[in-house]
Amino acid sequence: MSALGAPAAASSWRGAVIFLHGSGDSGPGLKQWVGHVRPDFLSALERARIKVVFPSAPARPYSMMGGAAVAVWFDRWALGPDAAEDPAGLASTTAVLRAAVAALQREGVPPGRIVLGGFSMGGGTALYCGLAAPLAEAEAPAPGSGEGEEGAGSGADEGESKGKGSGVGVELGGVFSLSSWVTSASALWPALEAASPAPPPKGGGCDSGRLPPVFMAHGEKDGMIDPRWGAATAARLAACSGHRGGSGGGDGGGGGAVSPRLDVSWEVEPGVGHEPGPGMLEALEAWILSRALP
Repeated sequence: MSALGAPAAASSWRGAVIFLHGSGDSGPGLKQWVGHVRPDFLSALERARIKVVFPSAPARPYSMMGGAAVAVWFDRWALGPDAAEDPAGLASTTAVLRAAVAALQREGVPPGRIVLGGFSMGGGTALYCGLAAPLAEAEAPAPGSGEGEEGAGSGADEGESKGKGSGVGVELGGVFSLSSWVTSASALWPALEAASPAPPPKGGGCDSGRLPPVFMAHGEKDGMIDPRWGAATAARLAACSGHRGGSGGGDGGGGGAVSPRLDVSWEVEPGVGHEPGPGMLEALEAWILSRALP
């Protein structure tokens, strides 16, 4: 079933987007809002044979609501640029997203053709879960079998298969965040900054250590999540290496070449508050079609 409700053969999808909602919302709720704000967003991606899925977070105790059960991707105690992070909640959500990526692999969509993103809490979740570690493990069929535990099917790129159980992670095609940020206390920063600088793969080729490009956008008038927090996150990400350390296969020789910086795009939509505005959705659509999943 396609994101717009029309049936489609699994082999017809040439890419996919996992779009995460904000706190207290749901996948269907975000889908409805996106369709209302920019009706052409979903149809444009579907015309490009890109499937869009809107998962819903489970209800869990949410400290910012006095411990009431709320649909959130992780717990929060406060909002702020230096707010504490919930490692257990993020680990739980990472497992959910790994399963979502594996399900798309089984439909024939390789990880490198999957974009993970979200709005508000969903955007911060996507940045952490999509960049802290690979969300998919490279798999290869057993000799003569063509079978794999994750991503079964023939859609995975041959060049990305490194051998099941090798522990080699496969990066996504892209990560995006609308109206969100990553706290300075996040475990994401040491995970990324420890990788800088890292040698590129020999021959300049792309391998499983390449970090996905990032798109971030924010409403200028956002009164809930300060645009300055998003701008600071984008700037800090842009200072990180674009290659996960130690996985490139290069030896750093040939003049000590290092990988380029992480590819980060940053947009601010004038006059928009805490919402996925039409301008940022238009820019996101263009980024997906031209940069992440061309």
